[in-house]
Order: sequence, then C-alpha cells, then structure tokens
Amino acid sequence: MHKLRGGMCSMKGMGCRMERKEGRILGELGRNAHHPARRMFLFFGLQIFLLLVVGCARHTALVHRDSSFTLLHLTDTHLCHLDQYHPTLIEKRKHYGNGREPLLRALTAGARKAGADAIVITGDLIDFFEGTTAKGDVRAGQVERFVRTASRARVPLWLTLGNHDISTHVIGGKGESRPNQLRAQVARAAWIRQMDCFREGTGYFRDVRVGSRLWRLYFLDASYRAADEPTGNLWDRPQLDWLANELRQSPERTAILFFHIPLPVGDTNGDGDSFPVPKVWPLPDTYQKGIFKILNDHPSVVAAFVGHNHKNIIEDIPLPAGHSVAQVETGAFAADPKNWRTITLTENALIISKPGEPTPAKTIRVADRVGGPRISRP
Repeated sequence: MHKLRGGMCSMKGMGCRMERKEGRILGELGRNAHHPARRMFLFFGLQIFLLLVVGCARHTALVHRDSSFTLLHLTDTHLCHLDQYHPTLIEKRKHYGNGREPLLRALTAGARKAGADAIVITGDLIDFFEGTTAKGDVRAGQVERFVRTASRARVPLWLTLGNHDISTHVIGGKGESRPNQLRAQVARAAWIRQMDCFREGTGYFRDVRVGSRLWRLYFLDASYRAADEPTGNLWDRPQLDWLANELRQSPERTAILFFHIPLPVGDTNGDGDSFPVPKVWPLPDTYQKGIFKILNDHPSVVAAFVGHNHKNIIEDIPLPAGHSVAQVETGAFAADPKNWRTITLTENALIISKPGEPTPAKTIRVADRVGGPRISRP
C-alpha cells in the first residue's frame, strides 16, 4: 500500500493508476452486464473502490498552492450545551451558552470571506468534556455536539485540544464548583473517535507546499494544565520525542506549531504586554530539555500559535542558539467573534494578521535554514 506520512494518505503517482484501475472495473462491468450476479458484484466492488479513492483524496499528505495558503485561526470557542445540567454549573458557564451560531458563521461565511484554505482552532473547543447534571450524575455529550457543528465547515478543520476539552466540571454536594482533569484520557479517547483530524492521536502534522517552499504544520496536545509546571502545562515525553524526531528528519520544511497553553515569554517587543512568566525565568535547565530544547535545536520552527489566556498577544521567544520563534495568541472567540486572525503562508514569508482584520500585524521573512528565520515587521 502507499506510505503514510503524518496521518495522511500519500497520493503521489496514484492518480493515473486509479484511473486505469477504475477503467478496468468499468470495462468488466460493461462486458458482464448480461450476467446479474457478476453485475451486482462488480457494482458493489466499484462503489467500495470509489469510497477508498475519495477517502485517500480527502487525506492527501501534501497540499500544493502556487502563491499562498491561508489559515483562519480561532481559539477558545468554549462551545457548550447546558440543558439539564446542574443549576450551579449553568450559572457559572451560561456566558458561553450561545456560541454555536457565531461559530457556524465563522466556519462557513467567515472562512469564505477571509479566503481561508483551512481553519485551525487551538483548543478549548468546548467548555467542558462532562459535567454534573441537575439529577446529580455526570454527563458527557459535549464532544458530539461540537462535532456536529464542526461538520458544517467547508474547508479542512485542524484542531488541538485545550484544558477545557479534557475537563470534568463537578458540582459538589454543597454546590461548590470543582473542575478537574481526572478523566483526561477518557476525554481524549472521545475526541479521537469523533474527530477525523485526531484519528491517529491528538498530535499530528499536515504538509503544505507553496511554490518551492515546504511548510509543515504541527498540531500538538498541550492540554493538561499543571500549575506546578513552569510552562503551566504538562508536555508528555512521547509527544516531545516524536516532535524532535520529525523536525530532525525534515529540516528542509519550515515548521509552525499549534497548541493551546502558551510558553512563558516576557515583553520582548516592548509593547507593554507579555505572556505569563514565572517569578524565576528562565530556569538553569530551561533550554536543555523539553519543548524549549526542541525550539533551540531546530531553527526550522518559526512560529507558534496558541490560545488559553483570552488575549491578543505577539511576542518573540529569543533562544540561546541565536534565532527566535514568534508566539502568537489570538483572543477567545467565545468572548468576541471578532477574535480571529489569518495566517498566510507564501514561498518566502509567513504573514500574520491583526485580530479581526486582514491587515498584517507581523511578517516573518523565511530565510534558508542556515541561521534560522529572518524576522521583520510591516
């Protein structure tokens, strides 16, 4: 069979072979039209074949554009359906209870207006995975409702998980709110079953070629919130080993990361804003392990797009190796439907728009791999 890359079915060289195969099947169908049993067998065989062709085409590994490829970036949609949940839960989360229609508009008319070739949502897709009902039991079903809304998208939809997507919102016996992540693995399993982009796991990549430039988009699971970790979340070792290996094997691909909880970085551009930073930062071993070591070791990574804090921020993460990575947060879509950005990939640049408009906020000029990315602002 054909090589799988990043969870996508490689289609290189398949087109003509599929056409010849389909032609042979149609020919057989015509020659055996007088035989009912053979006709029925070939008819259903052709239907199965065509389904496989469509399935592979849907998961083509490499998207190719001549001049540009545009992503619509949303985050923190916090979609939730609150009927029959506990009154305390409804009271605490009702401000997110009417998010379906704005999200539908963004996935359809909004994407079309932005000229988006794909949509990315970087976590907190829903407000909770499961929660306490009015009867006192715990009910899920939020993932399935999100999937029904997401199915209306008319361009590819690529997602990452956030802390709310794997959280259980429990209401205690005294009416106290006690959200937790004790069933995070159950929640992840539900997302993997329900969403096509997660079918091989919650960390994956997609490849895009614009002109002669190969871009690789990594979608990472940074959803498990951990207050005692300097980065604010728990990066699991298998995922980091996978990411480091893919970057090491593909240095010719310019890489962009998408995940939910931002990395700590101060006010590096002097605009008076910053991402949350621990009191002591960086730590002595920050760049010797984990995600920061990966960023330091691989200058092919030029940007990271995040969510979580519900703010619009752009800061460069300076690294000891001499290059930097732009970290970009878009504000919560659930708080304001104007919180979106376009991300435009070209042969020589990555163009990031201002929130809610196509005007560029930052342009990253992509150099050859020697010396890492050149960064400039409009």
